[in-house]
Amino acid sequence: MGEQEFTAFYHDHARPLWLYLFKLGGQEALADDILQESFLRFLKSAPKEMDVHQMKAYVYRTAYHLFIDHQRRKKRYHALLRDQGGPEAFFHAEGRDLEVEQLFRSLKNRERSVLWLAYVDGYSHREISGIMGLKTGSIRVILNRIKKKLKAQNEMKNEGVRCQYEKNL
Repeated sequence: MGEQEFTAFYHDHARPLWLYLFKLGGQEALADDILQESFLRFLKSAPKEMDVHQMKAYVYRTAYHLFIDHQRRKKRYHALLRDQGGPEAFFHAEGRDLEVEQLFRSLKNRERSVLWLAYVDGYSHREISGIMGLKTGSIRVILNRIKKKLKAQNEMKNEGVRCQYEKNL
């Protein structure tokens, strides 16, 4: 891959990958570091004959595994999930509710990753399976479980609001 091809690939995919990493870890510096390391590893060891989808999958998969390695090394999984610093987060944008962010943070790392790739970045199940190193059928199962989990959490929240309302009557 030539310098111009890499530059174009980087400009097309660096920002979405950075946002993905920021949502996983909640820290700008962590997202910056993993982004840089992911593209460095791509340059050093990616197979030469890959199409754009394969290159994206390679970089995202590398970034995901670097993030997991970071969590294991530092044993700070829960602290990373609670970090709220940084620029205005995706779910805090105008018209979005903080409760959505809380529900998102309540998911396991793999669930958050699959959910983000599917509904924010718009990847197909096949593309997500390439990025995550999972079978395509597993992506469908994970997304279905996430929907059930979020629905159950929302119902519990609504039940609590209803009970509080009835108490006040």
